[in-house]
Order: sequence, then structure tokens, then C-alpha cells
Amino acid sequence: MTPIAQPVPRHANEPAAATNSPQNPPPGTDHGGSFLARIRRHLAVLIVAKIVFLALLYLLFFSTAHRPDVTPDRVDRLLFRNE
Repeated sequence: MTPIAQPVPRHANEPAAATNSPQNPPPGTDHGGSFLARIRRHLAVLIVAKIVFLALLYLLFFSTAHRPDVTPDRVDRLLFRNE
């Protein structure tokens, strides 16, 4: 009887008996939990949070409701008070 050959591991962390199947994809091809997918998701969340934060700051401090009315009479009164 001849012994059954075991697959040779391609990576140091891969067990020798691992097979590539839909349930066990090759290392680096699991897009749902891969490092790059997590980084992209994390950066997307940070960028959306930053945009929301900047919009909130604009609405609270720089919107038109917080701007003073500038009219020629008011400018004249402020610039030429002493005359």
C-alpha cells in the first residue's frame, strides 16, 4: 500500500492538510476579513465622520445666521464715528 501524499504548505502559517475550497480560500484572498478591506472600511468611516463633523461645525458657527449684516450705513457709522 502506498502512502497518501500530504499537500506541502505554501505559507509558514498554513497547515499542511489545508485545501483551497470556497470554505477555506487561499491566504490573502478572503476579501471580507482581509487587512486591506478592513483598512478601506476604516478609512471610509473616518472620512464620512470627518465630513459630518465639518458640516456640523459650519452649521453651528459659520452659517448665514451667524453673519452680521453689512450695509453701507453701518460701515459708514463704524468707520467715521468721530466726525
